[in-house]
Amino acid sequence: MTDQGADLERALAGLRRQYLLEAPERLAELRAALARAGAGNAEALSQLRLLLHRLAGSGGSYGFDDVSTRARAAELLVRDVLERGGPVTDDDVEVLAGRIAELAEAFRAAR
Repeated sequence: MTDQGADLERALAGLRRQYLLEAPERLAELRAALARAGAGNAEALSQLRLLLHRLAGSGGSYGFDDVSTRARAAELLVRDVLERGGPVTDDDVEVLAGRIAELAEAFRAAR
């Protein structure tokens, strides 16, 4: 490997470490948005979908395929709730909280 290739690998490894270090903050944002959505804040559900969408994309970009897969699955659930158009139910909150817990596990496994 050339010096340039090694430098690139080191830089990418540093970015991946930073991404994983930020995982607790991202998970807290997800949980907070879910709590607000469960309390009746309609905008919070859209925010939750956007946060999950971003994680689905960034997880794959950083090589964390399980993070991406789990975030995408949760995003699709949120999309279904949004399309249904009604209030977020306790069952919705419970299922989505479980998906966020699975996402947290994927981040832990990636470390």
